[in-house]
Amino acid sequence: MRSDIVKKGSTKAAHRSLFYAMGYTPEDLEKPLIGIVNGFNEIIPGHGHLKDVQPGDIISIDIPKRSLQLLVSEDELQKRRQAWVKPEPKVKTGYLARYAKLVTSANKGAVLI
Repeated sequence: MRSDIVKKGSTKAAHRSLFYAMGYTPEDLEKPLIGIVNGFNEIIPGHGHLKDVQPGDIISIDIPKRSLQLLVSEDELQKRRQAWVKPEPKVKTGYLARYAKLVTSANKGAVLI
C-alpha cells in the first residue's frame, strides 16, 4: 500500500505513535490510510478551505481522477462562510504569538516581517 510509506518499518515508529495518540489502533493501521490536506491557494480555482467542511458532510472521493468533491450546495457553503468567525489565537503572548501575527504565507516565502 502507498500509505505504508508513513506507517511501516522501524523508522516509522514515531509516525505510528502519533496515529496511536489520535486514537488509531494497530488494526486501523493495517488498512489503507486516506488523508485530506487543505490545498487551498488563490491561484488555482476550485480549491477550498477545510473550514467549509462540517461533521456529517459527504465527500466524494474519485481515486482514478485524483479528486475530492464536497457534496454540499453552493448556497449552504455561502451560509457557512458568512457565519464563520475567526477563532481566537491559541498563543497570545511571547515569540510564538509574534510569529503567528507577523509571518507571511508560504507562497510569499513565509518570512517574518
